[in-house]
Amino acid sequence: MAITVKGKKIESDEVDTIGRIVFYSIGAYAGYKLLQKIGLVDDEEARKKDVVNAEIAKSIKFFDVDYYKTVPVSNIFKQSVTDDFAKQIFNAKGFFNDDEDTIFSVFRQQKYRSQISWLAYRFRIMYKTDLYAYLRGFLNNKEILNVFEIIQGLK
Repeated sequence: MAITVKGKKIESDEVDTIGRIVFYSIGAYAGYKLLQKIGLVDDEEARKKDVVNAEIAKSIKFFDVDYYKTVPVSNIFKQSVTDDFAKQIFNAKGFFNDDEDTIFSVFRQQKYRSQISWLAYRFRIMYKTDLYAYLRGFLNNKEILNVFEIIQGLK
């Protein structure tokens, strides 16, 4: 059986193929929108904005491992306390699920930029990796921005 569209004859197997393509396209689009809604996929506009904001925030050098050396020692935690913070962050990365609340909690406990720098330094010593790179390895842009929002007002 064939149908005619704008004077052109289309066979039923062509209609089936077109129908499948349309059906799968709509399904893929709906799935993509669902993933955006639940936060597993960022939309393009948000992704661009988040990346720009994250890079700007990084340029403030909260994670500079040498910054703590330029301020009074009284502004940093004892090494044992900072090592515990580093351990909490390191252990917050999970196989299926990460413990973002622990990470946010660690950063909320910092009062000075020098403490973030000291934490980044101790993290590098303990785990042989950069703290910022480690966080970027498993936190999404929204979560990274949340960290920067927490520490943005530090002295």
